[in-house]
Amino acid sequence: MFKGPIGKSMMIRQGYVPPTCTLDDQLAGPLIWSEVNAGRDPCAGCTADRSMCDGRPPKAPVTQLGVADILSRRDQRELERREDERRRAAENPMPSPWEEIK
Repeated sequence: MFKGPIGKSMMIRQGYVPPTCTLDDQLAGPLIWSEVNAGRDPCAGCTADRSMCDGRPPKAPVTQLGVADILSRRDQRELERREDERRRAAENPMPSPWEEIK
């Protein structure tokens, strides 16, 4: 439905991308439509040269974070949370339910 030059021209007519879009005709239609359906700006994630296509600027800088970086950050936060819980428990020990209250 959105394949080929017809799909790209449909996306241009709808205003999703500028008429000077440099994406490949075969990929542009489905790619742009999938971004629009996901609620994202198709130009924001595009890596094409903006001086050629005159498209909208990316919303956020492109980062080179890998899955390992994201996991290690998550693991670090989890370790910090556990250490904080241990520290709080050591500062305010709860009485054992088996001991008599004096």
